[in-house]
Amino acid sequence: MEAPSEAELPGHDSEFSSYGGGIFPGSHHFTVAGGIFKNITKNYVSAPEVPPDFRMIPMGDIDLQRQIRMDELRVKNSDVLFPRGRGCVRRMYSAKVEGRKSDMTVAVYEGETAEEEWRRDIAKYLAVRHPHILQVCGAASSGRIHATLFHGDLIPYNQFLDLYRHSPVLTAYIRGYTTTQYCEAWSYIKDIQQFPRRVRLLDPTVVGPAMC
Repeated sequence: MEAPSEAELPGHDSEFSSYGGGIFPGSHHFTVAGGIFKNITKNYVSAPEVPPDFRMIPMGDIDLQRQIRMDELRVKNSDVLFPRGRGCVRRMYSAKVEGRKSDMTVAVYEGETAEEEWRRDIAKYLAVRHPHILQVCGAASSGRIHATLFHGDLIPYNQFLDLYRHSPVLTAYIRGYTTTQYCEAWSYIKDIQQFPRRVRLLDPTVVGPAMC
């Protein structure tokens, strides 16, 4: 019985026909039991490794609902910021996640240094754990897009405050309450000595801009 030609072999794709090292190093065309085989190697890009403290979630399970904020992150060199230099964009979204009943907050990183910024922020948030600071729930990565998932559906501070501007009493209460939360969070950070006092975290969306 005549062996099938290359074109007849199931799954044959000329794009992946070149030798890249495999089961038989140094081989090209060779005969096995009357059939002609070609050494085919496909290279797959593995997902970036992240700390095992939380789950990796399929990107397809994240349904982005609305944008909360956007930050342009640029690489600094000798304390000089180059607006046109390497960087990425980090967008915060309210999102629905497969298997979760309540909405969550998702930070999506895109751009040349997206993975670098993504890993840096994950390390930052894994180093702290406080009810007034965003708490990491999981992460996702697909190609050049990376995401961090946080517990809770955040509402921008000014947006929340606008809902009660008609009431001076409620406005004063909200400002006082959120400032207290803000100071408690910064007190915690200073206690564990992880960050300088004025490092800005991702969640000024929760509280006001006051510094303690």
